[in-house]
Amino acid sequence: MRIEESSSELLSFNSISTQVLSNISIEQYKELNTEFKTNKNNELLNRMILRLLIKKVVPAGINRPLHLIISKIIDEFMFDELEFALWTIYLENISWKRAKNCNEDILRFAAFKAKLELDNAEPYFTHLSQKYPNFKLRYQKWTQKNKNIFAASISDMNNKFKELTAIADLDKELEAINFAFFSEYIMRPPEFNFEDEAESNEDIENRSGFDFQSCSAKKYIKINDEIEESVDLTSFRRSSSIEGSTSSSEDNDSELLYRNSHLDWDHSVSKKDNF
Repeated sequence: MRIEESSSELLSFNSISTQVLSNISIEQYKELNTEFKTNKNNELLNRMILRLLIKKVVPAGINRPLHLIISKIIDEFMFDELEFALWTIYLENISWKRAKNCNEDILRFAAFKAKLELDNAEPYFTHLSQKYPNFKLRYQKWTQKNKNIFAASISDMNNKFKELTAIADLDKELEAINFAFFSEYIMRPPEFNFEDEAESNEDIENRSGFDFQSCSAKKYIKINDEIEESVDLTSFRRSSSIEGSTSSSEDNDSELLYRNSHLDWDHSVSKKDNF
């Protein structure tokens, strides 16, 4: 009888401890998100978003304007420039023809994988598990089916960063950008509603940079004299970067982005959480 009571108390304690840790992770996520939205490099990230749209990496068929979904995911995962570059590589490697449709789940799974490679994923996982039902199981199934898309080196990311941020022929590029934004806006479904809140055109302009009056995305593309095409991505990494990541990109061509502490998550999470 005493043993049964002890076991019950232990289970109760473990349940409380798990809940406390979960609450801590959620609070940590909220603090990080507030800090990110205050300090993020909108200009550079916006340029990268537009390049992703122009390249048409992600096919049509998603149920909301793609540029708004991408902006939402960037805010949700608090992407920096390197993480965005890695995410783009994953999206380019996905065999979209095999996918029945493009949905936010695929974009979010790839985004979480990129975050997992380059940052502490625990606060994000807690947030995602609370917000999206069965996220862990669906994410694990997706990564198992798409193992071949995750190989990327520091050099690959550096090249992708340069590609997404390069200042090219702005006149031709702006024409393509304006067309992409205008097409997305006029082709949105009649039942279109934002997931979180109803927004006016003015609200959307403030969040996306799209000018509904002139159908212009010019304010998204600004030449920043401080950003050169030869920028090395190692200068963008946060203090939590992998030790030794400052070595030359040539030395890292064969190095996959599996980090010591955080990249075991894919394999250990099912054991840890018995999912």
